[in-house]
Amino acid sequence: MICADFGTQDFEGCVTRRPELVFAPNPPPPPDSIFRRLRVDTFSNLLANEFCPEYIEEKVFLNIDDPSAFAWLNNTPQGQAWARQRNLELPLAPPPTEACRPGMERPNVSLASPLPQSVVNGVVQIVGTISMPNFARYEIELGVGHSPIGFTRIDGPYTQQPTMPNTVLGGWDSRTRPDGPYTLRLVVFDQQGRRLETSVPIFVQNTAVQPTAPLPFFVTETPSFFPTSTPEFIFPTAPPFFPPTATPIPIDNVPPFFTPGAPPTATPPISIFPPTQAP
Repeated sequence: MICADFGTQDFEGCVTRRPELVFAPNPPPPPDSIFRRLRVDTFSNLLANEFCPEYIEEKVFLNIDDPSAFAWLNNTPQGQAWARQRNLELPLAPPPTEACRPGMERPNVSLASPLPQSVVNGVVQIVGTISMPNFARYEIELGVGHSPIGFTRIDGPYTQQPTMPNTVLGGWDSRTRPDGPYTLRLVVFDQQGRRLETSVPIFVQNTAVQPTAPLPFFVTETPSFFPTSTPEFIFPTAPPFFPPTATPIPIDNVPPFFTPGAPPTATPPISIFPPTQAP
């Protein structure tokens, strides 16, 4: 079995297959003889290395050297449809043979605000830096979720390159979309059609959060450990009256304790209670 699309050995991404007898000493070429998957600098389309680490992407290239084949694939409706049916990303190009060099002019495309994973609402200012050699334009795009399958332009394109870093690049009214996760993307193009992009995940939250009632056992007022008013003391206006419980003995009936010059005599005990019978 071979891949009839490219005349190579069968592989998982092949769309059209056919059985074919092959001569064992001369089998069909392997798939990687046609397809090359390489890490490249998306700005220069050169092989990525330590001199261009900022914007690296893995791309699939067709390892053919027929310019008419690339013209048919990239420029005709039939060729474009054929490439899309085989999951080939347009425009197709031969694989690069040179790598980035030291001292090459490098672009700078970055977003400063909003910050990653931040919550936004209302009108959002988009702040960033754009420094692109042979600048052509930039635009701001939005995708649903933090791994979007597509993007929609929400601001731009702008054809004037900002001259200062961390300047306002545009804006977006987040109230036009439901609450939830989104991805903002800044895309910058040069005059040769090359592009650079950077993105930031955000959360949109425009619906006000309703406050919840406090639980019954929560203290809603601060307790006070001090009296809030001065107690009133009432002072007496007359001396207290205590009624007697028995009739006192007249002071004249009490015998003297001693008589000057008289011999000591026994003194009967004194009682403070009245006698119960006559003496």
